[in-house]
Amino acid sequence: RDLAKVNKVRLSTHASVGAGSWSGFHENKFDENAREQNIFEGKRAIEFAADVAEGGPIVIHTGEFPRGITEVPNGDDNFRTLIKESGQQTHYLMDKKTGQLITAVREDQVNFVPEYDVTTNEKDQWGKEIKHIKWKDKPGGEFNIIKHNWAHYKEEAKKNDREDYKKFQNPNDKNYDPSKSADPSILFYYENLEAKRLQAQGQADEYELMYRRHADDREKIKKAVDYWEKKWKEIPKEDRWKHMEAIPIEGKGLVEPHVRNRLEHLKRMLEDTEKQMSYGKEVAASSRANEQEIKDQQKRVTSIPDYGLKKTADSIATMAIYAAEEQQKKNLKRDMFIAPENIFPEMGYGSHPDELKKIVQDSRKEMVKKLTDPFIERNGEKIKNPDFHANLSESKAKEMAARHIKATFDIGHANTWQKYFKGKPKEFKKWLIDQVSELNKEGVLGHVHVTDNFGYYDEHLSPGQGNVPVEEFVKQLKKSGYKGQITVETAEQDYKAMTEMWRTVNSPVYKIGGGWQDWAGIEQGYFGKTRSPNFLFGPIAPDPKTWTLWSEVPME
Repeated sequence: RDLAKVNKVRLSTHASVGAGSWSGFHENKFDENAREQNIFEGKRAIEFAADVAEGGPIVIHTGEFPRGITEVPNGDDNFRTLIKESGQQTHYLMDKKTGQLITAVREDQVNFVPEYDVTTNEKDQWGKEIKHIKWKDKPGGEFNIIKHNWAHYKEEAKKNDREDYKKFQNPNDKNYDPSKSADPSILFYYENLEAKRLQAQGQADEYELMYRRHADDREKIKKAVDYWEKKWKEIPKEDRWKHMEAIPIEGKGLVEPHVRNRLEHLKRMLEDTEKQMSYGKEVAASSRANEQEIKDQQKRVTSIPDYGLKKTADSIATMAIYAAEEQQKKNLKRDMFIAPENIFPEMGYGSHPDELKKIVQDSRKEMVKKLTDPFIERNGEKIKNPDFHANLSESKAKEMAARHIKATFDIGHANTWQKYFKGKPKEFKKWLIDQVSELNKEGVLGHVHVTDNFGYYDEHLSPGQGNVPVEEFVKQLKKSGYKGQITVETAEQDYKAMTEMWRTVNSPVYKIGGGWQDWAGIEQGYFGKTRSPNFLFGPIAPDPKTWTLWSEVPME
């Protein structure tokens, strides 16, 4: 802090890069404990920023949950991958109740389903349509089975993308119905489970019928047993042989039959029937429970963004409120704000500029909700909201959210999308600059990182040494009225990254450095010379009494 003041430098703070996914996605599931630990790390960075940087951005890396490179929002069709082109793009789904990743649907998978027609030409007493399903048979009597591929589910999803279906597509709505989803991967999974549900239902129906049939038989046999128990006592012992019967055993006469009296035979029949009843009841009950569990699974399935974005927004809003409180407590003049940063395309959600924008916008909405809503919902129950500010208006809360949540845009990270871009380098450059303009126009941009690379990896070259459009980027920021910081991120270059940056954007600079340079090396110049001076004097020169050479010869 003291060094920054002496050198008139404004500091920014970067939270630990180890605190990844603010949604809590960890080891193939959304883990609330992992999310909480990340929030703790974020608060730690906030306290450091308050003490050392005295405000400013607290940068956090995004990389919230897995998604395919081509699964970017708003239908951005500028990118391609070998996986996508080979029809093997993977779409991840999760259980909204447990937070567990439950499946990954690949576009080359298919479902085999029985073919049927649905008619709805009748209505019940409340006016609701009654569906009649007629299965289509093959000539031999078997059900006709058809194959549903990815194209089928895309077409169905397109049909479902309608305004009156929106309430069925919100996983947090009580009317949520995944069979009406506008997401083809959810439709695929739903129909895949539907085959298993029908199997469980059919088994339950069969064994319930078996149970009822044996229950009817039991009543009849029980009456017969009661009758013969009384009668058997009345028959003299010497005449009981007349009531013996040969009970055949399967084997078509190859095995000697059992010989039992009628009462003994009826009791054995009663015992066997009760066992069949018990078996039918147990299988029917477990099958019915399995059917209900599959139904519940169908209702719980959702896409990762629907679930994960809410968790990300909650985490960032929580940290932003903490930052606002720390700023007020320490009376800092410079706003502290949480600054989610776009990372690499392969790192998941948050790396595409549109995703970064949505994270900021959703987090701001969540912060407003936390500050102005007296209650929050937990497991269907409303409880008191600990972040509620009774005297804070919604408009004031929105203003606070805009001040304390802003994006960090890393032009170097964004440039690594280039390797997946369909068009020419010139077209990619235009796309990238347009994205910057959109972010600033939407009011989400608050901090900028500048590095250079060649569009494949994040090499952190000095600006101007790669193909990142640094100069165009800076010009666009100026043109769109950007007022925030621009931070040049160095690697091994140290100060040279900054001087290279200045040279790239045509600023005259000078530095002290060793060795001769050519006339084009502006940043190596010193008062018009092409080499650094070989002498120092005044307060910057070392004290000759304190500093000596290894030979103990004093410095002049």
